[in-house]
Order: sequence, then C-alpha cells, then structure tokens
Amino acid sequence: MTQRGNFHHGQRGGFDSRPPDSGDRAERVTEITAPYGFVPLGPVVEPAWLQPALTEPFLHDVPFEDGASGTFELVIEAETPICVAGRSDDKERRHCRIGSTYAIPGSSLRGALRNVVEAATFSRMTLVNDHRYAVRDLQNRDLYLDHMAKIQTNLKTHKKEPMPLVNAGWLVRRTEGDEERAVIEPCHFARIEYGWLEELASKRGVRGFQPGEKQSSVDKYNKWGAAPLSFKGQVMLARNPNPPQVISEFGKASNEGKDIDGTLVFTGQPSRHDPTRKVKGKGAGNAKHHDFVFYGRITKDVPVDEKQLGDFQFAHSDRGQQHRMTDAPNTEWGYWKPRFEAGERVPVFFLLLPGGTLRAMGLAMMFRLSYAHSVHDLLARSGHDPKSRSLDLAEGLFGTVRELDKKNTLTLRGRVQLGHAIAQGAPNEDAARTEVLGAPKASYYPNYITQRGPNGRAATHRDGRVLYDTYMNDDPEIRLRGWKRFHPQTQTSKSFVTAKINIDKVGTTFRPLAAGTRFVATVNVHNLRPVELGALLWALDFGGDKQARHTLGLARPLGYGRCRLNIDKWAVRNLVGGAVVDPAAAVQAFIRYMEDQLGQQWGASHMIRELIAIARPKDPADVRYQRLDSEKRVNEFVDAKKSGLSLKSWADGVYPRLTSTGAAAAPTSSASSRPSAAPPPSTASSPSRKSSWPAMRRGDTLEVVLVEQNKKGKWRAEATRYEAVGTLDGAAPADAERGKVYKVEIITGGDPKNLNLKWPS
Repeated sequence: MTQRGNFHHGQRGGFDSRPPDSGDRAERVTEITAPYGFVPLGPVVEPAWLQPALTEPFLHDVPFEDGASGTFELVIEAETPICVAGRSDDKERRHCRIGSTYAIPGSSLRGALRNVVEAATFSRMTLVNDHRYAVRDLQNRDLYLDHMAKIQTNLKTHKKEPMPLVNAGWLVRRTEGDEERAVIEPCHFARIEYGWLEELASKRGVRGFQPGEKQSSVDKYNKWGAAPLSFKGQVMLARNPNPPQVISEFGKASNEGKDIDGTLVFTGQPSRHDPTRKVKGKGAGNAKHHDFVFYGRITKDVPVDEKQLGDFQFAHSDRGQQHRMTDAPNTEWGYWKPRFEAGERVPVFFLLLPGGTLRAMGLAMMFRLSYAHSVHDLLARSGHDPKSRSLDLAEGLFGTVRELDKKNTLTLRGRVQLGHAIAQGAPNEDAARTEVLGAPKASYYPNYITQRGPNGRAATHRDGRVLYDTYMNDDPEIRLRGWKRFHPQTQTSKSFVTAKINIDKVGTTFRPLAAGTRFVATVNVHNLRPVELGALLWALDFGGDKQARHTLGLARPLGYGRCRLNIDKWAVRNLVGGAVVDPAAAVQAFIRYMEDQLGQQWGASHMIRELIAIARPKDPADVRYQRLDSEKRVNEFVDAKKSGLSLKSWADGVYPRLTSTGAAAAPTSSASSRPSAAPPPSTASSPSRKSSWPAMRRGDTLEVVLVEQNKKGKWRAEATRYEAVGTLDGAAPADAERGKVYKVEIITGGDPKNLNLKWPS
C-alpha cells in the first residue's frame, strides 16, 4: 500500500486498500453533466426606498407618487407534460386540483418567479437553509482521508501503515443541577475479526450471525439479541495514544498482548465480505472484515455543546445525508436516539482539535465528517449575509420573514399576489410514468462550490493531487456557485436505472397533464414603483428572450414542466392620475435602474447571461445526471472528481473565471447591455478562456456558435469550448441565426483556424 492509502468505498469502520472504482471504463468522463445550472452571486443591490420598511410599514399604507396597482392575467402554457402534484395518499402522484379542476398553486408560481427576480435584481440569497453538511469522501485525501488517518508505524509489525486518528468513547446525557448536557466518556478500542466474532456468537447461542453480509449495524444488534456484548481477552496494540488529539489506544483483539474487559460494538457492512476471495492485482483488497471492542476508561470527559450535537444529528438524518427532505434519523441513529434520550450510553468515534476539545463525532470509525463551514458561512463571504437588516428588490416585491437575531425577526408582507392558475378547457392526462426522481446533493462540491483552478476546474497540486475548494476551506475567497436553476429541456426523457434498482420500490409514479395544457392565473400588484413592476415583468419572459422558459412541477430534471409565460388582460394603473401603465416602459425603467447601480454591463454580465442561457431548452443528453452503476463499475461522480472537473458555465460554454473579489468576471462584449436577448455565447468570451484545439477527427461532434453568414449563405461558426473556427456545409436549419449554439459534424479537423464542418444529416 502506498503512503497515501486507499479506503474501501462505502465502508463503515475499517481500512482497505481496494480503489472503489478500479477496472476499465468504456468511456472517460470529460465533463460533468447535470439537469441544473447556477446563476452566480453578484453584489447585493439594496434600493433606498425599501430600507425604511424595517421601521415604517409604509409600503402598503402610503402610496408612492409613481406607484401603480392593478391586475393582469398570467397565461402559462405547458410545452412538455406537466405535473404540479398536490397532496395525495394514492400511490400515483397526480396534478393538483381545486375541486375537480386542475390548477397550479399560486405558491408554486410565486416561487418560480421569485427565483428569477432574485437573480436578475442581484438580490440577497436568503431563502436557503443554514445546513452544515458532512463528508465521507474516500477520493479526496486533503478533504477527508488526512483528517481520519495517517501513516504510522505499527507497534506490532513495525511496518508503516494507515492508522486511524479517531478516538472511541460513549456519548451520554448528564444532568448537572437544572441543566442537562451531553458528554463523551473516552475509552480505548480494538478491532475484532469476523471469524473470531462468529465463534463468540456461536458460544453465546446466537444463531445465524453473519457479520460479513451486507447489512446495517442495527441488523447486527437485532440478530445478536439478548446475548451479552461483554468481551474479555487480549489486545495487541497497533497505536499508542498521541495527546492531545489522539487519546485512545488502538489495536487488534488477539490471543496475546494486553488483557482487556470490554464491550462489543457493531458497525455497518456496506458490501459483502468473502473470506475465500482471492486478492487480484496491485491495489486490490477485501471488504470490511471486522467490528470493534470498546474497553477501559479515560478519566477526562469531552464536552459536547448543543451546536455539535445538532451537527451530529443532522449528519445522521435523511436531510443531512440528502436521501429525503425530512429530519428523520437514519437507520443507525434511529436505533440509538431513543436509547440516548433515555440515558443509555451510545458508542461513538470522535476527533479532537489540537486543544483537546471536540471537533466532530460519528457512529462509525470512518464517519461522515462535518464540514468546517455551513452554507450561511459561505454566503456571508459573498456579501449575502442572511442576518442583514437591509431589504433587496425581491424581498420588497414578495415579502420576507427573516430572523435578524434571537430577539428580532423582520416580517414584511409582499405586494405581489399570485392566484391559483386554473387549467383551461378539458386537459388530457397522460399515461402514468414511473421514474426515479433523485434530487441533487448540495454537498457535491464540484458543482456547488466555485472552483478557482484553470478554466474553473479544481487546482492541481505539485504531486498530482486534485485540490478542490470545499466547505472545509478557511480561505475567505471560497464561494457558493449561486442560485440553482433546472434547465428546461427539448423533450422528456427516462431516468437512468441499473439492473440492481427496483424501480417499483424507489420510483415515483405520476400522471402528468399533456403538453399544450394552458393555465390562467390572476396577478395582483399593489403600490409598485416602475422599477419593481419592471423587474416582475422582466422575470416573466427573461427580458423578452424568445427561447427562454420556466420549469414547474415534478420531474424537471427529466424535462417535464417546461412552460412559457405570457401576459393578458393588462389592467395596471398609476395611483396618481389613473393612467394605464405601459409594461414596456416599466421594463425599461428596471433596466436603467440596474445599469445605474451596476454600470452599463448589467445586461452583459455573466450573471444575467448565465440566467438566460440556463433558461434556454437543452437536449436531455447534455443535461443528464451523472451515472452510477456498480454492476458495470461506472461511477461518473468519482471519475469527475479524479479529473478535477466542475459544472460548466452555460453562458460561454466555458468555466467562469473569478475576479479578486470572488465575483464572476464579465467578459468583454460589443453586444448591447439590454437583456432582451443574451449576447452570443462564444463571441462574448475572450480566446484565452477557451481550451486549445484537441485535433478532433472526421465524424466527431462539435458544439459551435453561429457568427455570420457569407454571401453564399453558408454560416461561419466558432467552437464554444475550443480555439477553433470553420464554415458549415449543407442546408442550415430554418431557425439558424447569429448567436445560436448547435452541434455539428467535423469533415476535417486538422487546422483549428479553418475547419471543414457540416450540418448533421
């Protein structure tokens, strides 16, 4: 084993030298694909007329001189099948109804519009949970492995091998006076091999105990039943305590060594251990093959404060592991939590800080390590402090409930109300579909954290290691990617299902309404200034962009719910004079205001260009989730991290570079700053931000942006991701226009400055 060491993927409680994704791949992952993208966070714009609202509720009671109120109808047309599911106990999810009429709840529309308004108006990101995620990343030495283990000399064999840095102990509640607090009673620990454990089970009358089979720790405890968990024997020490961070002895239960009197502790078995399996090849290994014995007592307790206990419980919950959006404990903590609350001791593994205080703890030796920083920590670095006492445009329009501190909460009612959108005519319900509707994981740092390496990728260390920016970094320049938005897609697709997946068990069955279904909602606006009204109208159609669309409802990652929004029956009037407001004039007032606040580059900024680029429909193959198939030994999540990849920017087809302040740099562009249409993606980026031409061959597919049409009607195009240009042969599609991106075929590709290309046949 090399000094870096490898750990078995999914393992809970032991070391292993087998790389989790060893084996040949049919394809090498060259980019990350995802059904979502991010609009970068910009500087927060705080309109001066909104700030007195913190102390004076004038927005509703005192009319602005240039304020307007009234109504209009919002027409929503579903361009792909749509299912905005209501509450139902049925096995099938069906579109929401009001009585017998299909409808889209006003809250769904408000959420969709608010998200666009927040990004377009450079508002503060406040509607996000302050989670502190945990990580168990066996591919990242700097992020995880170096915190959990290091190479040390084994006291028995005198060989260098990975040794755990964790300690062992018992988590317990203590009552001191009127206060109750949690502490860890530290102890020592040793591993006990499964062969010995099975013999011990047999002697104690535990039948059918097979710890090496794939199972949770709870399964083992239940199988062990009422048999004693006590253990008397010897331990051969492999590691001495090394204060102040390592205080527990660690060794192996043996027939020689130190006499101990301890307790058996079981941890989960993520994959089957086969003791007859022969190790093949360098770096190969076996699955986890042991559990643990806790023994002895270290005098000094380790205090656990409320925040640390909360982080521990979050890391061991459905929400913390991002399986489901509930706070229910996972299997292991669900077993121990009621026992802990009843005063029983819970076996835990934990890490200490250099000063001897608790850093983190978990229920397995290789536990999920809480990050050093929470989501709100990273938001504050970008100037998006959720505790700010200033209001932004989105809050002024839609209202807010924001906790400023323990004693003060800002509450503001919105001035835009959206009614339920009622389906028109007699919509047709499509046949039922069953799909795996997985949710993105915010802890996947290649996508959710802006990377600062070349072309937005992770930096590479001098010894070849990939170094990602993560929630663990203390560097004040680390940033969240921004507002997540799902891509509308040209058509619906099927979820990726492997042979091992029982889709009837993990899938969601739903019946969408057919494409073409129309809904109409009434929108009421009250006392809005032209800038505010213009921001709302801009968000409806992305400043008049003809391609951009919204997405609503279930299965958006599979292309469902692509919608087009239009205005009808406009009846918004000025409060002074009563004249009907010109919608186009309101939009222009908004654009002028944003340009005054941010300069003439607002419409051409990377933030606005990315917002519009993400809203344009994509081919499902280009925005699919990464794939994980253990049968075929495919793990695109791991492969992407090994290559230092991160989620690309769609505005330029390349990764955004950061300025020294952490904001995405706006590319130079001669395009108008008006956001009625996004500037051409390729022409707005400088050549230095593209990769060198990789000498692609005849028949390869290349993504290009149309630049100009010559006198013969042929289009000149340039590659979106490489330094290459060429002319397209063949008949162009009817919708071809400057600035559009297409996938074309290469005829000859040797000279990047004069490619021969053709339209797909």
